[in-house]
Amino acid sequence: MLPSKIALLLPLLPFTTAYSDYPALCTAATTNVTAINDAGYMGALTTSLRYTLSPPNNVTTYSPGKSITITLSSENTKVFRGMLLYAATTADAKTHLGHWEKFNDGVFQFMDDTPNSCKEFGVKATLGHKTGQDIELPVTFEWVPPSSPPPGERIDIFAVVVKQRSEGFETIRLSKPLFLEGGNFKADSPEPEANKTTTASTASQAPSSTSYLPVVIAALVGLGASLAIL
Repeated sequence: MLPSKIALLLPLLPFTTAYSDYPALCTAATTNVTAINDAGYMGALTTSLRYTLSPPNNVTTYSPGKSITITLSSENTKVFRGMLLYAATTADAKTHLGHWEKFNDGVFQFMDDTPNSCKEFGVKATLGHKTGQDIELPVTFEWVPPSSPPPGERIDIFAVVVKQRSEGFETIRLSKPLFLEGGNFKADSPEPEANKTTTASTASQAPSSTSYLPVVIAALVGLGASLAIL
């Protein structure tokens, strides 16, 4: 249930305008996902859609400036309508790493200049959907690693993928993290706590209203992947 403060704000928001051409959030951080899940405009957080992000041939390393093809697919569905995609050291990182290229710009876009802008996280570093219509799977994107690897050299790729409001959404990450080729850190490095993907069960453990009130308000005002697509 939404906090009473948010419930009072709902009549004031522009629900007559159907925004479906950009995501309403910039990260898959637990606080953001919990707030969106509670708001309900993307449906319920689920694990049944089985969306996956995978590199080619189980690649586990990256080299600065050398692009890697990332594929979004699913075992259980052939389409999706909304998406947020970025690379970072943790799901809640303040900086998104590298940039994206060679994607279908008819249905995807950089989140730099959308009403819910993610430019503060990095230029051309965050992708989102553009139309809110069914997009057929699989889809591919080229991710170009940053010229300077982050401390720890580990990079994950995260996504929030929406089927439609009646069927919900999932938070996912690359099948395996990527480590700097020839670097000092390997695949058995400890898992960052913030990278434990939010699931339907963890989302139900909602933080206090004061912690997610700003997130929900931002999402509702931006709406993005909210009303019309879901």
